[in-house]
Amino acid sequence: MSVRYTSSGGRACRQRDHITIEHHFQVDIFTIIWDSQLQELNNRFKEDVMELLILSSTLDPRDDYNSFKIEDICKLANQFYPNHFIEQEKIHLKFQLQNYEIDILKHPNFYGNNRTLEVNATTKPSTDNVEASIPEQHPCKVPRIESKEVYTSSLKVNSGKNCAFLTHIGKDPNSSHRIVIKSCHDLTIQAQHIEKLVEKQTSQQVAKNRLWLKTTIDAVKWLTFQACAFKGRDEGHDSNNRENVIELIKLLASYNADVEDVLHKAPQNASYYSHRIQKEILSIFFFDKIQRFIREEIDEAKFCVIVDEARDESKREQMSIVLRFVDKDGFIKEHFFDIVHVSDTTSATLKEEICIVLYCHNLSVQNIRGQGYDGASNMRGEWTGLQALFLHDCHFAYYVHCFAHRLQLALVATAREAEEIAAKLAIYEVETSKVLSNVNNDGATFTQRADADEVYDKITSFEIVFILHLMRDILRTTNDLCQALQCKSQDILNAMHIVLTTKALVEKYREDGWISLLENVQLFCGKYDIDIPDMSARYTSGRGRVCHQRDHVTIKHHFRVDIFTIICDSQLQELSNRFKEDVMELLILSSALDPRDDYSSFKIEDVCKLANQFYPNDFTEQEKIHLKFQLQNYEIDILKHPEFQQLLTIFELCQMLATTRKSTIYPLVDRLICLVLTLPISTATTKRAFSAMKIVKTRLRNRMENDFLSRHLLTYVEKDIARDFDEIPS
Repeated sequence: MSVRYTSSGGRACRQRDHITIEHHFQVDIFTIIWDSQLQELNNRFKEDVMELLILSSTLDPRDDYNSFKIEDICKLANQFYPNHFIEQEKIHLKFQLQNYEIDILKHPNFYGNNRTLEVNATTKPSTDNVEASIPEQHPCKVPRIESKEVYTSSLKVNSGKNCAFLTHIGKDPNSSHRIVIKSCHDLTIQAQHIEKLVEKQTSQQVAKNRLWLKTTIDAVKWLTFQACAFKGRDEGHDSNNRENVIELIKLLASYNADVEDVLHKAPQNASYYSHRIQKEILSIFFFDKIQRFIREEIDEAKFCVIVDEARDESKREQMSIVLRFVDKDGFIKEHFFDIVHVSDTTSATLKEEICIVLYCHNLSVQNIRGQGYDGASNMRGEWTGLQALFLHDCHFAYYVHCFAHRLQLALVATAREAEEIAAKLAIYEVETSKVLSNVNNDGATFTQRADADEVYDKITSFEIVFILHLMRDILRTTNDLCQALQCKSQDILNAMHIVLTTKALVEKYREDGWISLLENVQLFCGKYDIDIPDMSARYTSGRGRVCHQRDHVTIKHHFRVDIFTIICDSQLQELSNRFKEDVMELLILSSALDPRDDYSSFKIEDVCKLANQFYPNDFTEQEKIHLKFQLQNYEIDILKHPEFQQLLTIFELCQMLATTRKSTIYPLVDRLICLVLTLPISTATTKRAFSAMKIVKTRLRNRMENDFLSRHLLTYVEKDIARDFDEIPS
């Protein structure tokens, strides 16, 4: 190490006089690197460049509080934390600091606090000699800056060059650092705060703002109720037909001069008719409020979930959710609640989406007391269907196959019973007999004229007229049942009663309707010059070479037995198969609450069995015991009460109990009636929602977003609820 140092090897080597190798490593490398590190640390961590740290150092207890100054602490509070102290506290702070200086700075527990403790988190200190394990440290004292000149000069490193802080500040007066400083300064000026500006708004300006917003809300409301689009094809200011919202505001402005300010004088940040604002208005003032209204109506009551799925105009799978419940006044409510886009129609996906919607509105799956779906396998499957998945989570969510769908299946099965009837009805592919007559006379080819002649003969035959009159009478007989099943306030007991009534009418028509049907068919054929066959002649099936005669079978026998009787019997059989009340013990026990025929079906044992077997979680053990005694009082009181004598349905009974306040006297009976009324009847409400979806999301609006579709559709379907909302709360 004492040898003279040579800076390089080979021919280019250079010797430095009086410089040894030891001096080179110690001074040129070791010392320079450490000096450079110290210099960088001093430059990078300059606490004297921040006035906040300087003022904060007056609170440092080191060196027996020798840096404590009352003026600096007051300046720290006023300059850097003005919003944390009110004006009275800022004045009181000075006097509090004077007491603090006399008390704390001389207190033995606070005096001499110039040491810091460092305990290694991984080392457990010894309890025998604690002080010996605490190393003594002497932290540097924070220097104080008394003038701006010293503060400015301390920023200059190497004559102002290569200083990180000066580079950060920049020379541009609009640099990010200077903008932040100005913003911080503006923030300290309370007179410029937004609440001060809001308070200065005059009542006239507030009224104008409310008018601007209310005008846009009314326009959005009207367009939504009419299922109209918000946007337009050309929304430019020079367009003669801008978007519907603006055009509607123009119409309102023609009747009110103040409304015209919405379009012309309103500020750009408060015009309230941009597309984003329109969607927010639809969501806040209608969609959210409708769902909140329905949720408040349900409250703690049990409810039923009715679900169906279909494709929209853009071929996306949409699931409609309807909630059925009984409100506090005893009315059955069936509200469309939401429509959700699903990736697929598997039962697991449908259940997941339904649970998400219920969870978002604090509706528990355990409160479901009914499920209503159509006959799709993914819905009604006993093992993996949607109803089975919900039954696994809630054992009292009873599934009821849609009654309207059952009736549809019964009517379709009747029409398909006879192949001849189905074949004859298929000729409706040709629109009118007039078109067939023209083709028959003016057809381009002989084949076209022959085919048209054959179809024309069939459509104008006595047999097809007879079949159409028969099906018309069948549909008229079942029409009342069809309409009743689509009623939202229908209860399941009354629905089964109407089914029995319809079956009785079909039986009566089978026995007594032949003569009237034949007379009506003959009158129709005579009016339109259709040949009427001799009813006593032998019946021949087919025409021409393929005709077949049936011995001892007259035309009358064919029409009455082979067609009329078979169709009526088929209709009765389908109604019996599709609506089997004896397979559901729940319906049998629920009929004990039916008020028809002076409560002739009322039985206390059946009502108690209904509560114990089908709704055990809705009654405590004590309530189940008390129910029997309450039913005894109910039998003496209600069954003999004059106002309860003319009731026909359990729905009317529930309303009468609420009206006469008997529901408070017999709360257990009323609760049981509400649970029975919660059971679904049909999915007609979901079908109506899909019909509305076709009106809202058309071919021209097939790019509508899913969220916007659900908000628009809910407001359109439940417009009766939204119509009573106050647009802008006072």
